[in-house]
Amino acid sequence: MNLRSSFFIFIFLLKLSTFSQASQVFKCLYQNPGEYVYSCYLIEANITNSSEPIEFINDHIEGKTSKDVKSLVTPLEEFSFPVKLELIHEQIFEEFPNIEFLYFTPGIGMKTLNLGNCAKIKEFEIYKNEIKEILNNAFINCKNMTKISHGYCNSGSIEAGALRHLTKLEELTITSFPTTFNHIKELLSGLTNLQKIYFDNNLLENFTTGIFNDLKKLENLRMTNNKFTTIPAGVFDGLENLINLDLKSNQITNLNQDSFKGLFKLDTLNLDFNYISDLSSFPFNPLTSLTDLSLIKNSFPTLPTGFFEKNTKLLSVSFSSCDIKEINTGIFDSHLSLSVISLNNNQITSLPPDAFKNLPNLTFISFYNNSIKRLNSNSFVNLIKLDWFNIEFNQLDEIEPNFIRNFPKLRVFDARRNICTDKYLYDMSEPYDQWFSECYYNWEYGRTTIKSSNETSTSTTTEEYKSSTNNEQTSTVTTTTTVHGEILKIKVEILILLIIFLNFL
Repeated sequence: MNLRSSFFIFIFLLKLSTFSQASQVFKCLYQNPGEYVYSCYLIEANITNSSEPIEFINDHIEGKTSKDVKSLVTPLEEFSFPVKLELIHEQIFEEFPNIEFLYFTPGIGMKTLNLGNCAKIKEFEIYKNEIKEILNNAFINCKNMTKISHGYCNSGSIEAGALRHLTKLEELTITSFPTTFNHIKELLSGLTNLQKIYFDNNLLENFTTGIFNDLKKLENLRMTNNKFTTIPAGVFDGLENLINLDLKSNQITNLNQDSFKGLFKLDTLNLDFNYISDLSSFPFNPLTSLTDLSLIKNSFPTLPTGFFEKNTKLLSVSFSSCDIKEINTGIFDSHLSLSVISLNNNQITSLPPDAFKNLPNLTFISFYNNSIKRLNSNSFVNLIKLDWFNIEFNQLDEIEPNFIRNFPKLRVFDARRNICTDKYLYDMSEPYDQWFSECYYNWEYGRTTIKSSNETSTSTTTEEYKSSTNNEQTSTVTTTTTVHGEILKIKVEILILLIIFLNFL
């Protein structure tokens, strides 16, 4: 064996020895995006034991060291990097003492959540991992943390005091928790700086009075896709600064007059996809600052007169897919700021006089997929800014002549898939009257038949409408026969004159 061979064997054994001693490896791709935050993008790791040391493989950008790292990000699943991070090793904080942001993506196999020496961490996000439980000591040293996002993990439980040390927390997200955690009051206790809460896709069932008492600064509360059935009086006490409330896709059935008591600054309320069937208690009266109200996919056959008359700042309302059969006159009175009204997918057949009057800021109104048969001018009064009128997919068979001229700013009139018309007009400067002549005729003379809106043909012929008098079928036949006879007589006379002329030549 020569000297050169001995040297390579020595190097090989040295590498082998080094590899065997470092069973836990941590390798980063360092980047400085936008010259803002120096980040470690983890591309290789095998951290499974808190007692074994970690070998950090560093290849820093020139002029940077591990002390400059502010963000640790694990790779997305689709990149297939060999990253296994079952726990957050204490040595990570020793290597990166100034780290502030931890973003753990799906598929890294995180099983234990204990952030240890996390005094400088401000934001922590983790999704789709194998954490079995969140204990009271999980964030015990994270005194500067302002944001937590925990979602789609397999956590079996979260202890009531798990967040009690996070007095600076401003945003909290817990989504798709596999088991219910109904100790919300204890979980949120003392978090006086919270501004945003997102508890979506959980198994939450009950609102407990007083659960939000400490959250004076809360502005956004979203608890969609849970199992809430009622909103007890006073449950939102203490949330005087709440701006947005989203309770979409729960099982809420009824509301009482104090369900939203105390929400003086609430701007947006979303109650879509619930089972609300009664609004007679006027539950929205306390919401004097409300600008956006959405009740899509609930069930109430009518809108009670005055049920939202105190919400005078409303800009947009949506009552689509609510089984509404009629609109009461005056329901939208006093809403001078209202800009958008959506009444799609209901069972409305007619619009009474003054149903929509004195709405000087209304720009959009939609009745898509109802059963409205005629449009009267007196149903829409003083809509001087209306820009878009949607009456598509109804049973429209009559339009009062000059109806469209009542809207001086109208730009779009969508009347597709109706009986007397199938038109979509985008530029209302064109001569549109010709497109609705049949609808106007029906208004003045009436129809003989009403066809279903599901039929592909949009109308019967104009001649049929002219026969809308007594004995109309007999009258039509007689008239047609007389006309044909007169035409035949004229043709014979012309033929005789032509023969005389030819003989003369």
